[in-house]
Amino acid sequence: GRWCQAMISLGGDGTVLIAARALAGHKGVLLPVNLGGLGFLASAEEHELDDAVAAAFGGKWPVATRTGVETRLRKALGGRPRVHGFALNDAVVRSAISYAAIHLRVSALGHDLGHLVADGLIAASASGSTAYALSAGGPIVAPNLHALVVTPACAHSLASRSLVLAPGSVVTARVISRNPALLVLDGQGAVELAHNDEVEMQLAHSVVRIYENPGRPFLHALQSK
Repeated sequence: GRWCQAMISLGGDGTVLIAARALAGHKGVLLPVNLGGLGFLASAEEHELDDAVAAAFGGKWPVATRTGVETRLRKALGGRPRVHGFALNDAVVRSAISYAAIHLRVSALGHDLGHLVADGLIAASASGSTAYALSAGGPIVAPNLHALVVTPACAHSLASRSLVLAPGSVVTARVISRNPALLVLDGQGAVELAHNDEVEMQLAHSVVRIYENPGRPFLHALQSK
């Protein structure tokens, strides 16, 4: 992604996420074309491919920016947190064991938010608000907003709700379960977490540049998909 001026992704939303991570922080612009199922992140469908390429490269489609989520990991053994990776949609801390709840100590904006028992904790960008976070009951956020959406997944509490935070806000999740846990980026890459490991999540400084189809506004795509 460092050298290219434009990248065309041909596939479903998973392919768009791979392409977006390759372009994050670089000057190239992404043109996502849906050849898969839902294709919510795509700017065009398969039958529109030729017209989309002509319009995008002909300067008829505007270029928008999408903000992702960056994560830092601090191991329980100590040391400074190290950058782990970039996700366009979401970073998720969850149990490594199927159907097992995870116990987390969560803080945000420098304040302790308490002990969370849930299937996981989702930190999503605005683009990712319509992915896993939506299934977990989170809000729908317009993709051009720079906001971090933090949503518990299947929390064992009636009072757990999403938080929508401004750029620069840091959310920390410390694993207090004894069972192994995972940090998963965009549902595609995972790193193992142990007891007392901490994950810091915030909006990324790097952005992804993407061709925006003026004939497919966000609310139209939301309704049709």
